[in-house]
Amino acid sequence: MLEKACADLQITLTDGEKCDISGQELVEELLKELFSEYRGLQSVLDAVALNAAWVARAEPDLLRHFTGQR
Repeated sequence: MLEKACADLQITLTDGEKCDISGQELVEELLKELFSEYRGLQSVLDAVALNAAWVARAEPDLLRHFTGQR
C-alpha cells in the first residue's frame, strides 16, 4: 500500500521529465525516518498498524490536495 501511494505521488508530482524523488526512494526515506526512532518489534508493528490506518483514511484527502480537486 505504501509503495503504491508513493508511486502515485511521484506520478502526480512529476513535471514532464523532472522528478525530485522516485516513489521507491520516497518509500525508503519514509521507512528510514519512521523506524529510526523505534527499538522493539512491538513498537515497529504498532507504528505500521497506526500508519496503515491513517493512510487509508487520508488517501482521498491527499488525492484531492495534490490534484487540486475540491
